[in-house]
Amino acid sequence: MYRALIVCNYNFPAAQGSLRDLQGPKRDGLLLRDALTDHDTGMFEKANVRDPLNDATSGDILEAVEEFFESAEPEDTLLFYYSGHGRSRDQELYLCARNTDLSKLRSTAVSGKALKDIIGSNSSLARVKILVLDCCYSALFKGDDDPEIAELFGTGRYVLAATSAAERAADGAQKGVPSPFTKALTDALVKQAKDLDGDGKVDLDDVYRYLKTVSFDGARPHQNFEGAGTIPIARRAASRARDNPQTELGDDGSGARTRNPHTGMSAGRDTFSAARDLYITYPGATPDPDLSYLDRPVSGFSFSPALVAEFRRGMRKDVRERMPDSLTDAQFLDRAGLLTRDGSITYAGLLLFGAHPTQVLPSAVVQCVRFHGTTKTAPREITDFHDPIPQLIAKAYDFVADVARTGDTPTDSGPRAEPVYRYPMVAVRELIANAVVHRDYENQKSCVQIHAFDDRIEVHSPGAWQGAAVAPGTHPLGELARASERRNFRIAQPLTWSRLMEGAGTGVARSVEECGKAGAQEPLVANDNESVRVTLFPRRRPPVPLSETRQRFVTVLGALLPNLLFEEDEARTVLEQIGRQRARQSEWQNARSFWDSELRRLELGAIPDGVERLVSAVYNEYPGNSALAALVAELSRGNDAVPPTQYHTFVLSGSDQYDRFLRLIRAQVDGDAEQCYVTSNQSAVLTRDPGPRVDEIQERMIAEVSGWEPGGEVRVEHRVSSVRPTARPNA
Repeated sequence: MYRALIVCNYNFPAAQGSLRDLQGPKRDGLLLRDALTDHDTGMFEKANVRDPLNDATSGDILEAVEEFFESAEPEDTLLFYYSGHGRSRDQELYLCARNTDLSKLRSTAVSGKALKDIIGSNSSLARVKILVLDCCYSALFKGDDDPEIAELFGTGRYVLAATSAAERAADGAQKGVPSPFTKALTDALVKQAKDLDGDGKVDLDDVYRYLKTVSFDGARPHQNFEGAGTIPIARRAASRARDNPQTELGDDGSGARTRNPHTGMSAGRDTFSAARDLYITYPGATPDPDLSYLDRPVSGFSFSPALVAEFRRGMRKDVRERMPDSLTDAQFLDRAGLLTRDGSITYAGLLLFGAHPTQVLPSAVVQCVRFHGTTKTAPREITDFHDPIPQLIAKAYDFVADVARTGDTPTDSGPRAEPVYRYPMVAVRELIANAVVHRDYENQKSCVQIHAFDDRIEVHSPGAWQGAAVAPGTHPLGELARASERRNFRIAQPLTWSRLMEGAGTGVARSVEECGKAGAQEPLVANDNESVRVTLFPRRRPPVPLSETRQRFVTVLGALLPNLLFEEDEARTVLEQIGRQRARQSEWQNARSFWDSELRRLELGAIPDGVERLVSAVYNEYPGNSALAALVAELSRGNDAVPPTQYHTFVLSGSDQYDRFLRLIRAQVDGDAEQCYVTSNQSAVLTRDPGPRVDEIQERMIAEVSGWEPGGEVRVEHRVSSVRPTARPNA
């Protein structure tokens, strides 16, 4: 059900002349009511659009708003409209009422926060909420990322406003004449907005597209749609021929328009494709010649249907409802603003969904560098990723995750342990996504770079910090949260649909918050107007001074190991013996850098008692080494004797479905489990310590395998050994 609440304030007696009376709002409310309920084009029943609430006090407005939103059902589409004066104070929006006194704004006007609390309340069940603000104001209004509009903006909420940065909404020219913005809005609803996909409906995107073509004496409309503005808001007579999926009728019925089988778009005289209509010329309007760089077409390239399909599968449920599977790939890209009028893909579309974007933009690369040390002179490995943006973000994140992972920890929710990282990984994701999405793509001299040092992660991005002017130098990231804005909206918006990055400009603030929760130092931003470097620091660990004995162990091992275990396979095998998984070990450059890095990891707790365990493991390989013998003797005399390594295995007997058993163990016990031996009647799978729930796990395994061999007895046994299990000689 479509329902509307219309509020219009035009007299402000309590303001004592500081707010002039307005001409337009009284007419605005009636005009909008009639447009919404128009017999031919309206989607609102007259019974569901209240008569305008005129010249109400702030208390009356809040009471009406609360009743309107909290009485809604989940399937409702709600529209709230305000026409009158607007003011901002301390970065908060206030809608002025009959009792508004500017000297007491907070207590006599309707604050954006109060609206947000009502609209966003769990008591308001409606999934779709549309806010239309035709208000004039004197304070700065910051545009597309304005916190005043952003605070009204969230999942299922759509904001249309009359103006953006530092502009005033024009009033009606005289009594009885509507405000220009509302007049254009009602024109769009009744007639001017075009039904782009021919489904007989006009949506918010269509309305906003028309509003952008209208001159408002310098002011321009402002919108904030979460997902896409594909909510139907008015009706049109369906105009597209649908019977033949490959051919559409021309204006003369001749079938002159044929559909491109690759894009699903039409071609021919007076093309009726959604991509062309996206830039349709409205009466009295001229096409905008100043397309942004990323909105320009790319000749000779197209999108990858496989990449588009993969992306659409991962979209949030609410976005998929507004961008349904019934849309062709081309229609989907069109609605996302990634196709030009002739169906060509834009630079933004190529970066998101082109199979090989670096063929056109060579610097659209993420270069990941692992430094085995704390300076750029340390040994390093370089990996370059040449992928579309969603895959770039995922691969760069995985690169950092591999460097940052220190081990695993059991959970109460199930037998599978969760990884533990040195860095707050939500902040890692946000900072990588921001760098890739908001970099300056016109700058083809450099690319996004991620430098992973032993003590920090640096994310480098071409282009200055986008937003309010930021002085060159180094700043805490939190200081710039309010100063950030989207440089590349066409790229950023689709990524919020799949949660690859935060929406509504909250990514920077979320990163700072996550670092605080993790006990990590706040990230630092270095800005030189040509590039930005954000430095992320690891979680702070409680200071645990190394004992004099342990420091000596590390010193001795640091000198011995590069000479004793200088072959890569031998070094990695010894580390595996103490529980350091090969996949988590340092990249091999040379023996010295490898052991320096691994000893630092062991000191940081990658393996409990890792240094002491390593002493014993290496001594087993070189029992004649006097330096190692002295360390082992010292360990045996002290209180910190190294506990024997324990190997945990689950052994399957009575079935030869060994691969199936391995998959079962990996799914329910340890994702990194490995098969350590197979005989004619047994299979053993090596796992990490399953913990105190081992009996419960074993019973669950027995229940699972009991039906594998009908008529036979299948058994599962958990075993613990101080020796790594291997097949028995007589097996």
